[in-house]
Amino acid sequence: MLRNSAEAGNEKPEVITPRPRDAPPSVNDVASGKTGDSNCWESAYQEALHSFGSSDNEHETHAIGNSPDVNELLSILRREREGLSESSWFQKGLEKLRGPLGNVDFLLHLGRAVASLDPTASTAVGILSAVTTIAVGACGAAETVGNNIVEMIKVMPIVDRCDIIHQSDRSEHIRQALVDVYKEVITFYLETHKLLNSKAFTAKATVRQLSGELDKATRGFNGAANRLKDMIYLATKEDTLEIKEGIRTLQGISPSWPTLQSNRPLIMPNVQVDGRINTERFQQIGGYHDRMKRIRNDEACQWIFRDASFGSWLSAPTSQYLTFFGVLGCGKSVTTSCIVDYLEDKAKAEFPHPLILHHYCKIELGSTGSECIYISLLRQMLTKQRRLYLAFQAWYDEELGSGTTEPMLSIPALESFLIKCYEYCGRPLYVVLDGLDECDEDTCRGLISFLDRLRKLSLSREGSPPLKVMFSSRNQVSVRRLLSNSPSVSWFQSLSRDRLIAEHHINMELSHLPPESKSWLIRTLPELSHGSALWIYLVVKNVRASYLNELHSVRKLIDGFPAYSKISETYASLFDRITGKDEDTRNCLSLALETLATAQRPMDVAELSYAVALDASSGDFTTLSALAGNVEPKRVRELIGPFVTSIHIDYSVEGNAAPILEQVALIHQSLTQLVQLARPSNWTDDLKGPQSSADKKKERQAVRKRELHGQLLRSCVGYLLLDEFDKIALLSPQHRSEEAVFDLPFYEAQPDEERFLDPVASGFGPFFTYAACHWLAHAELAAQDSLPSVAELVKLSAVTSKRRENWVEQYCRPDCTRGRKFEMPYRDPLAIAACFGSSALLAEMLDEDLDDWDTFVADDPMLEAERLMLEYGRLATYRSLFQHPKARQSKFFFLATTAYFDHSHRVPSTHLCEDAEEWEKLFGLVYEGADVLVDERLGNGLLCHAAKLGCMPMLRSLFGAASRNASLRAEMLRNGEVEAPRHMSVGEAVRWNQFAAAKFLLQQPGIGTHTRYRNSAGDNVYHLAAESDCGGEMARLLFEHFNEGVDERNGDGQTPLDIAVFFPNRLEFAQALVRIGHVDIRGGRSAEMYRPLRVAVRRCNQAWCSFLVDECGADPSTVLELDADGNSRFVDILDDIPGFEEESRERKQSMLEFICSLAKTKAGKRHRMLAVPGHDKTGMAGDEQP
Repeated sequence: MLRNSAEAGNEKPEVITPRPRDAPPSVNDVASGKTGDSNCWESAYQEALHSFGSSDNEHETHAIGNSPDVNELLSILRREREGLSESSWFQKGLEKLRGPLGNVDFLLHLGRAVASLDPTASTAVGILSAVTTIAVGACGAAETVGNNIVEMIKVMPIVDRCDIIHQSDRSEHIRQALVDVYKEVITFYLETHKLLNSKAFTAKATVRQLSGELDKATRGFNGAANRLKDMIYLATKEDTLEIKEGIRTLQGISPSWPTLQSNRPLIMPNVQVDGRINTERFQQIGGYHDRMKRIRNDEACQWIFRDASFGSWLSAPTSQYLTFFGVLGCGKSVTTSCIVDYLEDKAKAEFPHPLILHHYCKIELGSTGSECIYISLLRQMLTKQRRLYLAFQAWYDEELGSGTTEPMLSIPALESFLIKCYEYCGRPLYVVLDGLDECDEDTCRGLISFLDRLRKLSLSREGSPPLKVMFSSRNQVSVRRLLSNSPSVSWFQSLSRDRLIAEHHINMELSHLPPESKSWLIRTLPELSHGSALWIYLVVKNVRASYLNELHSVRKLIDGFPAYSKISETYASLFDRITGKDEDTRNCLSLALETLATAQRPMDVAELSYAVALDASSGDFTTLSALAGNVEPKRVRELIGPFVTSIHIDYSVEGNAAPILEQVALIHQSLTQLVQLARPSNWTDDLKGPQSSADKKKERQAVRKRELHGQLLRSCVGYLLLDEFDKIALLSPQHRSEEAVFDLPFYEAQPDEERFLDPVASGFGPFFTYAACHWLAHAELAAQDSLPSVAELVKLSAVTSKRRENWVEQYCRPDCTRGRKFEMPYRDPLAIAACFGSSALLAEMLDEDLDDWDTFVADDPMLEAERLMLEYGRLATYRSLFQHPKARQSKFFFLATTAYFDHSHRVPSTHLCEDAEEWEKLFGLVYEGADVLVDERLGNGLLCHAAKLGCMPMLRSLFGAASRNASLRAEMLRNGEVEAPRHMSVGEAVRWNQFAAAKFLLQQPGIGTHTRYRNSAGDNVYHLAAESDCGGEMARLLFEHFNEGVDERNGDGQTPLDIAVFFPNRLEFAQALVRIGHVDIRGGRSAEMYRPLRVAVRRCNQAWCSFLVDECGADPSTVLELDADGNSRFVDILDDIPGFEEESRERKQSMLEFICSLAKTKAGKRHRMLAVPGHDKTGMAGDEQP
């Protein structure tokens, strides 16, 4: 019997322990980061479960998760579905349901990932799993499939979409509909329990009976699920209407906005994200994953799924890390791609569906930076959780409003939003990061620190979904140190796995070989490879390139091939075999490999061919037509074949097909590093000579990398200077008039619209897009002697030239979209020279006529150049030009102070110099510029500006220079006339809560005039401190130097205490004033209603009231009076909370009770004092009587 079988199995199902849940967060909560536990499914399940909690149902609800009969049935079905044999009920159920349901993702993946489902019904996820398993098994055991069961399984996946609860205004309706669904699921489960206890059936008979009885029991579920589906549809529809309304608002503001057609569908694609970044790089990362899928043998990757550490990581209920360590070339990236697909497949059979995010950190893809990793993860998250788009837009606008120049390039801003997304989604999150060893150590440290914060957040909140992170890396000491507490999986050599890999590559690449040659290679290569999948791949490519077929020739080739441990010799041998001794061929392939090793992204063959032709020509071509005659794409593609991997990118968007582009990148990091170490045509000779130490190789590689960037920079500039590009236009007038349409948020291209620009069709050739978008990046990394000359820069970037217009428009559209994605930060030749040029180049550029409006665009080109030099951290370059006649010395100091503040407080772009010594040297220029500050009367303003921003290097330099220059000291310490709320130096430091700056200033001789200064509103430094976010430390500091100012009144008659009482968070400051300054607690204003205690009562601030009564001796009875019935009430009308009348009433009543309790306590103390013998009973003031 079922019951006995269950007992024999000793199964102990988990007992349900309902947990309280927090209310789900709102959209505003998401924007502000205030999110709590967001597991809407568990919350709804627990509420549904409690609804069955009456005494009549208590016995039945106890059966959930505790029914031996149900558990035995589930065990039988589970054992069958794990085998998925053709005769199992579960498999038959899948086959029967596939007909009426069609290609339902949930059902298909249920069949492949059933082993991961835990059929215990004590959780929201478990009961759905249990009910679905029973339903499928019931369909398999019955002769016919009930319509209601079909409908039930069909609508079951709608439950996964219920996390829209957190976003929609209909959240309460959706939540209640979800509760109703869970009630019906529980009813289904209980019905199963009743049927199993009604008679003693065999399992098969029971399941057959269930197929009929449960077909009736599912009617209620289907009705509830369809109501839930309607609610979600309405909520989604409202989001779409909100977007449409936003566009109509734009139309109302500007009639030039295009009319929104009511019959045009709107979607929410990655416009906001893609509009801020070069999405081509992230499409290449997606293409790389597809390429890994194409070249892998899935069977050769299965070993990792059988590893105990991987299984523990996967099944752990809490957040976990796992690191996959492997040697160079063992196939880590291929295995990682298989893990990603396995997790994706597994997730589709789980409720709620976990989020699976992945990223490949590859030098050849340019995807190893922190910003690139975070944006890649963010794009995937937004794609899979489209409800996050509105939250993304709110976050982006908020970051811009807070002063972040570009949120998508700010690491702290990206980390902050990713944390909000994780909290908001309420789903398990899997993150798979491949190639951690290819990132620099700072990036690794920052990335793991961020993930640690996410993990701690998950572990600190009960019920939070787990975060599972898997890294893959070479076995490097730096990585092991960072992940020392993380469990790991280590690659091991396996001959059987190597045979699978060899057979896979040989069948793909060498299908033309005779059977005996293929068989010999499949047997031999695994034994020689010693586990190096990369070596097997290169050998196969070498055999293919040799055009050898017969076994004896292939055997001879392999016998002469370098061993697996000498991967550099393998590359060199392959290069020599392809090129032979033909110098032109060797030069062509060398240039191609050098270009790919240096390029900012993978390139298509046409781009690569033009770059090679330009480099080989040494600038001999002046027209595109002449250059085109020397380009050989077929030859280049054939030569690079064994050294590259193909990446296919689909540029299509919904409703608009685009061609799939093939791009190529070097096959492995080891090849990139070898190219960066030596010219490919010299590999064989270099490897024969004595080998340098690791440090020498590193130095040599750094020098050569700059040379290679200079080489590709010359190709880019040479291409952009071709004559045609100063005569034709990239954008037509019609395109410019339509551009606003493509910049619209949420705009969807239509099938008949051409969304992509085609520079080739417009006459600009294949290399124009790369050259225009990336020449500046190469300029930043190139050796100084490789930079364009002044004449070339002026020709390339003169403001009124057609050439500049063309390449700038392309630079702003790196993906060839019609709408701009970037703005050009470098507006003229001087700005480019300031960011990338040497001191000599910049000095030569300054000799040009800066007032030539045909060349320069800024109102003050030199000032703009100085700003850019600061932004890019080119401090040493500027110091060398400080004495140039065109240098704007006085204004520069203000710019430098602001830049230092950005550097110190806002973590600016990676270009900003982080060397503190360099900043000190820069501000030391004040010694040389002192006369300018005096002559232009800017010393005082610069001092106040530095104090406001807390720029200590500037403050030290100013007073150091002033100690040698009396005129500068007098200029700095004069009292200027400023409008409130501005102040002199000490007041500015206090107003912006710059404690270190205030302390430094107060120690300087002669600063007393600034300390005692009052602005146009009569405010002294204490008034400013009371208005600012200063604490007790600032109050004590000021009192040491200016104690007489604590009770001074400003122009409105207010003392600092009068101001502080209006701010709840100024209590610490006020406490310090009272304790060390003995301020007058009555304040400065004569009107009773402005006395501090009266103000604190009107503001409903109990903490302030306690402080004023307990520490300051204020009498609470002075704010109370009796009404006609003898009940206490307040003398004043308390301030209302706008829009919250009910809350105002509750707070007022609470405040009244609190003040009455203070009055009673104080009266009791007074009576006890009067009872003391000798106490003066007449000394009490009249207004202090109880």
